Amino acid sequence: MYDLVSIGSLTIDLYFQGESLTVHNGRFELAYGGKYVTDHFHESLGGGATNVAIGVRRHGLAVTLKTTIGDNGFRSMVEQKLQEDRVSYIHSHFDSRYQSISCIIQSPKGDKTVLTYKTPHQHIFTSEREKRGLLRTKAVFMANMSDISFSQKVEVKNFFKRHEKTIFLNLGTTDCRRSREQVKELIEGVDVLIVNGHEYAELIKTNFKDVAFDSNLFHKLHIPGLKALIVTNDKKGSHGYTQDSMYYQVAIEPLRIIDSTGAGDGYTAGFIASYLKGHSIPSAMEAGARHASRILAKLGAN
Repeated sequence: MYDLVSIGSLTIDLYFQGESLTVHNGRFELAYGGKYVTDHFHESLGGGATNVAIGVRRHGLAVTLKTTIGDNGFRSMVEQKLQEDRVSYIHSHFDSRYQSISCIIQSPKGDKTVLTYKTPHQHIFTSEREKRGLLRTKAVFMANMSDISFSQKVEVKNFFKRHEKTIFLNLGTTDCRRSREQVKELIEGVDVLIVNGHEYAELIKTNFKDVAFDSNLFHKLHIPGLKALIVTNDKKGSHGYTQDSMYYQVAIEPLRIIDSTGAGDGYTAGFIASYLKGHSIPSAMEAGARHASRILAKLGAN
């Protein structure tokens, strides 16, 4: 029995950092035809579902990852890293046609630019049998899946809800910009929605600067069945909301920020792990902030 099924993407993150990567006015300046030798290189796994799966597992819970893994030269590295963290991937499938790679260019100060390629038009499940194989779990995390059709995401969410699983949902900008009717269809029945402040602004069709982080945030969504809303706001901390309560968690910054990649996923992982252990929402928010801080203090998204 799993504590959590994490559904979404797995990405190969390739980091390049060095003095030769010149920065001017907040932008990297790389010449056409130029060749740059970097001082540091690092490869790791990324992707929202993968980062959360690894983070929740590091909190001692049993996790399986449901994703597509490219059957290519990175396969052995992917399997080795998942095995090291004892994250099950028996429900994932390998596809020789699939690639998901991020090239992360970093300045010595940690500022970064990310170049990403992902094979389009992926599917979460290919059969009913495949879905039912994941019912041996207490909870499900559905990460942002911009390359999955809207109808398929709604279908998967409804499937797990019919089987009374606790559902955690994270939405990206694409889904947050959908019509109010589609947003309601996607979120309705979810137990916990986790988004950042900019994504929340897109959900309620307003400008981020006009979002007042007050007790009305939960009710402005008008989503039946939603138990809790968590809104992260970078260095300004995070807010949690239920039907009747509002909570605030200060951001916990490490002594030195090395890399901000995956910090949001780190918060989500810490929150989910604590929540599934039966802790209160404020305690889960603190756990999320602490795990995000650990991610900020190292290179890599998990």
